[in-house]
Amino acid sequence: MTHWTGISMWLPALALVLVAPGPLSGAPPSPVRRVVRIGILANDAPGVCHRRWGATADYLTSELNGFRFEIIPVAFDGILATASQGSVDFLLTNPAQVIQLVAEDLCLPVATLKGRFYGGDYAGVVFWSARRFDIRGARDLPGRTVAAVSQLSLGGWLAQKLEYQEAGIDLAAQAKGVAFQQSHEDVVRAVLAGQADMGFCRTGVLETMAARGEIGLDEVRIGTDFVGAGDRRPRHHSTRLYPEWPLLALNHVPNTLVEDIRLALLDMPPTDTAARDSSTAGWMAAANYGQVRRCLRALKAPPFDRPAAAVPSGRGWLLAALALASVFVVLVCAILFLRLRSMRHMLDTELAHETVLGRSRSFLAAVVGSFPYPMLVIGLDYRVLLANPKAREVYGWREEDEVMPCHRFLREKGHPCHDLGEGCLLRKVIDSAQHEVIHTVHRYADGEEVAVCVHGAPVFGPNGELHAIAEWAIDERDDPASQTASFPVS
Repeated sequence: MTHWTGISMWLPALALVLVAPGPLSGAPPSPVRRVVRIGILANDAPGVCHRRWGATADYLTSELNGFRFEIIPVAFDGILATASQGSVDFLLTNPAQVIQLVAEDLCLPVATLKGRFYGGDYAGVVFWSARRFDIRGARDLPGRTVAAVSQLSLGGWLAQKLEYQEAGIDLAAQAKGVAFQQSHEDVVRAVLAGQADMGFCRTGVLETMAARGEIGLDEVRIGTDFVGAGDRRPRHHSTRLYPEWPLLALNHVPNTLVEDIRLALLDMPPTDTAARDSSTAGWMAAANYGQVRRCLRALKAPPFDRPAAAVPSGRGWLLAALALASVFVVLVCAILFLRLRSMRHMLDTELAHETVLGRSRSFLAAVVGSFPYPMLVIGLDYRVLLANPKAREVYGWREEDEVMPCHRFLREKGHPCHDLGEGCLLRKVIDSAQHEVIHTVHRYADGEEVAVCVHGAPVFGPNGELHAIAEWAIDERDDPASQTASFPVS
């Protein structure tokens, strides 16, 4: 009797809880948000990925109503499978894997990171302990043990491997051994602890560890054999430069969401918590990754490592050829009618497109040709694409100069100006996406070096992407008032 009496005392309270229309606190229910998963190449120690990129997920969640962003760490060898299965919506990975993913038609770049110490591109670093006086340069690799992060890492393996290959050094065969580590920072620790003679890491790792007080930059020596001597602070590197990591959108993601995320990332200030936690300065428009593609092709690395198909011989070759011809005839007969029906539409579309491009180029050439100062149109890869008559006269333009980089054409320098620690108008315009001015020296056709005030303006495509810059130089011996001239290009 006592037992049932106790239960009856709790029945009214239990009924009240069951029939209550919402939480006892009276707080409104949280809005339902669609989950967007961002897979990130986790080449750091366990747990670092979330600490570094969690604020970026929070930033996008606050910027895009109706969506909640989550970070999914992905290992080096899991990137391709993750993209193929579509288990994430976006991927942040190194440029070497970007080339493979794009070749598989799995995704497209959305935006590119800007490094806090090194801008929109980075490179590989070859380093060793400052206590190792027997190592004098990066070329002293034969017979040494090497620490690296992964054979799939651009800044931590592939970039260095290409430089050694072009110097006639077989990295895999001539190194005494290679010890792969969990992260770039573990590579640094292994070298300083004497567990390896030399180390490969990407640009910015040494600077970041030094900024946190974990190491001193005077504890290491950095090889510059392949890029030439000179002070390269704050962007120490041993190889040629490559564009930074991009965020990739997988094919199943709606274009509207891709564009909203792109705009949100480009608006992220370098002082935002997300930028600080990720040790970056925010984001920039998606870069051109052609330099990475050339590196992988030279190394025969994925996706350029596939052997040619074997060719059958003798009777087997004949049977294979007949079978292939039969299949070809059947396929041609099956699709010929549909192809003929669509051919007219395709031709009309192509002709219209070519007409628009031709008119656009003619208009740009007319505008550049009418400008009173020496004017060039320079591509994002430093190549001079177009020169007006005044520039041809002043600089001694020749037809073969169309493939010459601007630093060689204007200044007879072997490396971009920013690599030499000087002002680079192209990099300034790329970073700001607006009109910029620098003062520098140009070499004229008669060999005279002249102080000039150089203006640069971005040239945007129809979708707002940066294609090139228009650059014009004003001789500082002319009327100083003319140096304020501006010429925006859209």
